[in-house]
Amino acid sequence: LVKIAKVHTDNDLLENEQNVLADVRTFLAKDPKGERWNTVIPKIEHSFLLPIEGKKHRVNVTSFFDQTITLKEYVTRNGPIDARTSGWMFKRFIALIPWIKHAGYVHTAILPSHILVRPDNFNDNPKDPFKHAIMLVDWCYATKLNSKPKAWDAPYAAWYAPEVKNKTGVTSATDVYMAAASMVYALGGNIAAKKLPDSYPKPLAKWLLACLSEKPIDRPHPRDLFTEFMKSLEGEFGPPKWHTFNSK
Repeated sequence: LVKIAKVHTDNDLLENEQNVLADVRTFLAKDPKGERWNTVIPKIEHSFLLPIEGKKHRVNVTSFFDQTITLKEYVTRNGPIDARTSGWMFKRFIALIPWIKHAGYVHTAILPSHILVRPDNFNDNPKDPFKHAIMLVDWCYATKLNSKPKAWDAPYAAWYAPEVKNKTGVTSATDVYMAAASMVYALGGNIAAKKLPDSYPKPLAKWLLACLSEKPIDRPHPRDLFTEFMKSLEGEFGPPKWHTFNSK
């Protein structure tokens, strides 16, 4: 996958993505099961400057993840996801976010268009590691922990945590907020009103909505969130088991 800065003044964003991903992947390699993150964090294979009409534009070449679609594209094709699907997706995020934090960063742009998924029916390999995984892409705006965010995309204002739009210090609570907002969208809820569909199980809704608290300090800590959300999932659906995830 080749990403090219549309204007040379955006070169710094692609440089930031290259540097952040190198740092994060180096940190994740310390995990004894580090290879599992290859289905979650993209890898930039090459980064260089390309002359275009007298200006040099930064180019990042990333390992291509075929047979994947964005969460936004999935919802557009199929309509909202169901509660069980949102369960394993959100669980993946609240396992990943602390690792990003410990690497010293905050993604700051967990949006449906930056979440890649591979539906089960896109290939027939039952051992495909990308199935029931989430790939978090577009690290151009990733920010050092407790630093002010670099920018945000106005058309997606409803998804951003308040501290991103206010350009105050960001923490892992920022990524928790945006992961929860993406789930509300994917479930067919109303992000601006912070409202989930009435059919969504109340014990799970409690945690998603808590993640959307205006103040970062009022949001659940990722470690506690993982434990309590897992308990709520099992209380609602029983022990974990494979839940089919297909797309049109």
